[in-house]
Amino acid sequence: LYPEFAAETAEKCRENGIHTAVESALYVPWKNIERVLPFTDLFFADLKIADPEKHRRYTGQDNTLILKNLQKLSEVHDNLHLRIPVIPGVNDSAEDIGGFAEILSGLGEGVRDVELLRYNPLAESKYLFSGREYTRFADSAQTDAEMESLCLILSEKCRIHCFYI
Repeated sequence: LYPEFAAETAEKCRENGIHTAVESALYVPWKNIERVLPFTDLFFADLKIADPEKHRRYTGQDNTLILKNLQKLSEVHDNLHLRIPVIPGVNDSAEDIGGFAEILSGLGEGVRDVELLRYNPLAESKYLFSGREYTRFADSAQTDAEMESLCLILSEKCRIHCFYI
């Protein structure tokens, strides 16, 4: 959201031998990404939901711009780390994982790996403390076996290294 500041900071870091990383939802104009691109060693980006309408329902926006930027970035940058927060009942069905696989298969060579983020219901107290409504999707996180299975499906379909935390 602050491309000039981010680019200036990253450039100074690069000049001083400091590794640079940018974390972005990629829901920004491509020119913002281009501005920081020459000074960024690593990009982190999330894939939340594959289906555009479902993405809109849960986040308020469809994912068209995000996917367009992700496609461009994966073709021009060689170190992109994608994360998928796995939310029970939201984006963990076979159809959802198939949608992620389709997206990942169409990306450029810059995608190094995909990290599946296990659902974490611990944020509820933070929401309550700040007076915000919290949506509980499940009472507990996925098991290691469930996460391993999702990683295996993505790895086999996309030929991209997948791991989970």
